[in-house]
Amino acid sequence: MRLVFEPSTIRLEIHDNGCGFEPAADHLAASGHFGILGMRERMEQIGGSLEIASSPGKGAMVTARLPLEHTAPSS
Repeated sequence: MRLVFEPSTIRLEIHDNGCGFEPAADHLAASGHFGILGMRERMEQIGGSLEIASSPGKGAMVTARLPLEHTAPSS
């Protein structure tokens, strides 16, 4: 797990070396698995994004990005 603070973004990366999976959203939803879709929707609702990279036998990498809002200092 890695948490990165950048000037305009917070990025959370989670990587494992497990069995991996095929991350096709339509396949998962069709079989009743909505976890990834739900996480992606929640990230989008707060202005962020969620990326999943995985393949069978290769583990998985989940990356969540959330842009930071910069507000002008009040006077």
